[in-house]
Amino acid sequence: MHWESEKKVVEGLPLAGQTWVLTGSLELMSRDVAKEMKVPLVDHFRVWTEQETKGVDVGAWTTDQCHPNPLGHQKLADTLLPILRAALSVAK
Repeated sequence: MHWESEKKVVEGLPLAGQTWVLTGSLELMSRDVAKEMKVPLVDHFRVWTEQETKGVDVGAWTTDQCHPNPLGHQKLADTLLPILRAALSVAK
């Protein structure tokens, strides 16, 4: 899935010529499952979408508009860490 809100033709990948659309449906299902199972969810999609809405070029956090680069990995870790810490403190 490419980080773009518009349709994009993917070139140079096994699905070259296919159109991928960032729909968010998987993310919505993940939120529902986490809520139903009463487990924490690290919602990277929400964080990146919020940043994009604020005008941040989240594509600059990737190597190819899909896979995180070092800055993108830092953003992932920044999102993960508070949720992981909270989950571990509850588990004690």
